[in-house]
Amino acid sequence: MNSPQNYGFIYNEFVIDTSRNIIVKRLRETTPENKDGKMKLQKEIGFYNSLTAHKIPEPFVTPRIYSTTTTTTATTARDSHRGALPELHIQYFPDHEALTERFPYAPASQALIIKVIREILDCISPLHANSPRLQITDKEYNDAIRAECYDKIVERYHSVKWEEDIYPDIRRLNYVNGVKVRPFLEYANIIKERVAAAGACGDRRYLTFIHGDTHLGNILVPKRNDRDDDVDLPKYVFIDPRGYFASYDVYGDKHYDYAKLLFGISGYSRFDQMMIHNCDIVPAGDADADNADALCIQIPFIDETARIYESLATPEWQAAVPEITSELTRLISLSIWLGNNSTFVSPHKKLMSLMIGRYLCERFLG
Repeated sequence: MNSPQNYGFIYNEFVIDTSRNIIVKRLRETTPENKDGKMKLQKEIGFYNSLTAHKIPEPFVTPRIYSTTTTTTATTARDSHRGALPELHIQYFPDHEALTERFPYAPASQALIIKVIREILDCISPLHANSPRLQITDKEYNDAIRAECYDKIVERYHSVKWEEDIYPDIRRLNYVNGVKVRPFLEYANIIKERVAAAGACGDRRYLTFIHGDTHLGNILVPKRNDRDDDVDLPKYVFIDPRGYFASYDVYGDKHYDYAKLLFGISGYSRFDQMMIHNCDIVPAGDADADNADALCIQIPFIDETARIYESLATPEWQAAVPEITSELTRLISLSIWLGNNSTFVSPHKKLMSLMIGRYLCERFLG
């Protein structure tokens, strides 16, 4: 599920055949050198094929895969590098909608929030519990978790010309909602060290199948209506799997699924659907008496959803949803926030995403 300001919107196009309840997902022919899109779609196809081969049981429900094809779209010598492109035909769920706007974000809904999270985790559990286990060494695990939580996000950060292409005064932008934030790389290095320590606890020398992108926009729920046949609809349907983790296809650390869910409910799933055409940047003023030139970006919505992180320390959450409250899950989710800016096309949304990541790290890295 992608907004027009998300790279996924550029990579793929969807054709819905309502007569057969089928979605055709394929690469956009208008996007040149669509290597990332091709890779992601191939890995998604691999995920669906793996689930079919190993018969992962309910309540983990994903779209049924009907077929995969390749199409040759090259019409000129100039386009010949595109070659055969993958195409995915999967089940369409017309009676479902994304959970993003239905999730009970309100602070007064803590019991309902916990209930919904517990239901989602119970639906994900069969994917992890019934997949083959991929045995790996401690070094292989450490390399994989570092690749996801540090190497990838640092590479993506350095790939952007922040001052030239995004915001000329970014060095002065050191406040978010009145809170002073530290440089990106400082948070990235803290996460790298703490993830390594958290990952060393317990037996994690194997990987299982993971979905890899379990934020709320990729979880479908039945639409609200008064029909009696709602009881026959699956309560949660998981779409748009990522299909890889570090250098591994299909397999990964299950904490990554928990972290993507935490990432989604802490604000990303809402932010993903927003259209950002400008950023509210003002002088930091009295907030920084030592630097009169300091700037502050105002992002009020994130304070509404970031309360989720404060809940992680409560006994109620730790007893009911321990997968979400673990140290490793929290650290991975913050690393995802920190590297999330790479998923956006809009320079305004890219900048805002970077600053949200720095802000949440400042408040919740501990």
